[in-house]
Amino acid sequence: MSDNVLLPLRSLMNRGGAAGLFQAGEALVARHQSVLARVAVGTEAGAVYDLASLTKPVATASILLHLVRQGVLELGAPVSQYLPAFRHADVTLRHLAAHMSGLPATAEFAMACTSQEEARAALFATALTTRPGTQVTYSCLGYLVLGEVIGAATGLPLNALFQDLVATPLGLTQTGFTPLSTGIKPARIVPSGTCPYRNIALKGRVHDSNAGLFGGVAGNAGLFGSARDLHLFAADLITRRAGFEPMFQAQTPAGQTPRSIGWEIKLPGAEPPSCGPKFPDFSIGHTGFTGTFLWLDPVSGLIAILLSNRTALSFRDTIPAMQGFRHDFAAIVSH
Repeated sequence: MSDNVLLPLRSLMNRGGAAGLFQAGEALVARHQSVLARVAVGTEAGAVYDLASLTKPVATASILLHLVRQGVLELGAPVSQYLPAFRHADVTLRHLAAHMSGLPATAEFAMACTSQEEARAALFATALTTRPGTQVTYSCLGYLVLGEVIGAATGLPLNALFQDLVATPLGLTQTGFTPLSTGIKPARIVPSGTCPYRNIALKGRVHDSNAGLFGGVAGNAGLFGSARDLHLFAADLITRRAGFEPMFQAQTPAGQTPRSIGWEIKLPGAEPPSCGPKFPDFSIGHTGFTGTFLWLDPVSGLIAILLSNRTALSFRDTIPAMQGFRHDFAAIVSH
């Protein structure tokens, strides 16, 4: 990648840090396996970040499709087939994975519940806000349920499944759940602020309070990782595709926000997603609350990764500015 992209990218990252959007950040741009540009500010390249909602596509949806390929799970099966305590018989795994379950966006179980068991019961009893399959509502609760489905069907926790099905085969050495217990050096982990509900400093402990209540291993959040590992994951996904086609295909009704299994999709004529208007059509991607971003174009092989610790400086106030920053980043790398 020429200096007419690398230099603006370095300038953008420096401006983001100076403006108080994050203390530390890393941007990595690649085409297939080849790294084209890499810029780190506030820390060294290769640092490990709380990936927040990138957990949904990189871990939970990936594990889901591995298990579908193995015949352990079916996308069209009702959730109650695997979780009899789940009260909504019409909700399928596909609904959960594409944010069409009708479950609300979130609920603060960490404030109302004192144990995983209490939170799990409250989660399974949460009322739907829309009829399943009719409305796209981005739902962390849906992915919490999906993580529970995976655990019930396999008898294994998400962290073990991620290691066996995703991390080890791809050589992801700096990505996983509960990093303080998995051999990742604490000095490599970027702090992500203070949890306003648990009142604890967060470095290597998940920022999301509901995921924290579930021990840091949950379907909606909890994954930590590096830009290098996300590049390996994305490049493999683009190349492999077989069995993972649902990640590249819209699962949502026409006129609704386009979503696949695990990801946003940028479709022509649809409202621009989190990547903004300049990133190529038919790309897929996702963002995370802590200040993370992963988008990839299966046609050209373009991969854009932005990791930061936005929440180290602000819980919510910088969200609009971070959205604009991501759009600027995507526009630069799409040049």
